[in-house]
Amino acid sequence: HVVLAMWPRAGRCWFMLNPVPAAVAVLSGFLSASGLSQFRHFLDCQDDSDWSSFRERVNENAKAGWARDPDLAVMAQQLLHSHGKSLEVDPDADYGASPGMQSFFSSCNAPPTADRRPFCLYGAVAALWIIARHGHPDAQSLLRHAHFLLGSTMRHSLDFMESSGWPITSLDVFANLQAAEQGDEFRLPKEVRSHYRTPPGGTAAAALGGLQMPASFKHPPVRVVVWEIGVHASLSAEPLQMWARLMSRVQLIHRNLIQDQYPKWLPNRCETLYSHPSLTCDEEQDDITELFRRRLPQSATSKDPIEDLDGFAEEFVSIAGFRLNYVDIFLCTVASLCLLAEKVDLPILGYFGHPLLFMVPESSTARE
Repeated sequence: HVVLAMWPRAGRCWFMLNPVPAAVAVLSGFLSASGLSQFRHFLDCQDDSDWSSFRERVNENAKAGWARDPDLAVMAQQLLHSHGKSLEVDPDADYGASPGMQSFFSSCNAPPTADRRPFCLYGAVAALWIIARHGHPDAQSLLRHAHFLLGSTMRHSLDFMESSGWPITSLDVFANLQAAEQGDEFRLPKEVRSHYRTPPGGTAAAALGGLQMPASFKHPPVRVVVWEIGVHASLSAEPLQMWARLMSRVQLIHRNLIQDQYPKWLPNRCETLYSHPSLTCDEEQDDITELFRRRLPQSATSKDPIEDLDGFAEEFVSIAGFRLNYVDIFLCTVASLCLLAEKVDLPILGYFGHPLLFMVPESSTARE
């Protein structure tokens, strides 16, 4: 019988197809020659005449040097249109995996005797790449979705396309996604392999004129809600600014729990500290704001110790209540204030520019 071996490599799970010669696989007992053929059979979608014909056309185009072929682009578009539901992001599935991704994953992990008829995932990836290669105006979104279909949110556990009979791989997708983001020209597989030094693995405008990007292919930015607590305005803003610059596809929703921060004379606080497009300046005033003003009345001008920190923490959790369910990260720039979230089930990140005992009472009990 055939046993499917899932093999970790560079953060992926791999079929033992290309990584080892078939003879070695047979001797090792992991994958027989018939098993090798069986798995390539479904990777290549040989049970589906439409996808199989498309793969043959793509391979012919590859042998011809990837010349522009409007008919091939239209064929790709028709296949994507016919299988659109299988490609859409499923917000209720783990990692947002589309129905087609779920079908492919289930088939990969099915028993050897199971009747494998998965969705033609690699055909969809190739179709997206073909349309992007033919100059689609939203090529970047097409390539990003192809990258997603190969499991970019799942540690690339669906990506062993190089073990199939499709003439492109995830490298061709990612290289051109990177090129699109940088405004560079589209790179064909030979150019990609030369650039990255990897081993070889009507008119076009008219054909592409009616192509539309499905709204379901558009991936919204990841939304991260951060509650920040600190008394120094610029120190509070620094980590948020760094995150905004490093995580370009993340929408940061932050709140400064202490609104009265040093220095009080800072002009245009919002414009000065939170002008990055991924950030919003928090000026919300509510019962949480009033709690911090009552507990820390001189937060903008004094470093007086915080008395009864345990009572402060209990009151904070009580007043914040259900709103804590919508917070992803608790960020503190005063070490002692991190303790306010000690009993809250949230990641706590510290970014400190003050001494660790800043605003801690002098008593030995408080400092233990």
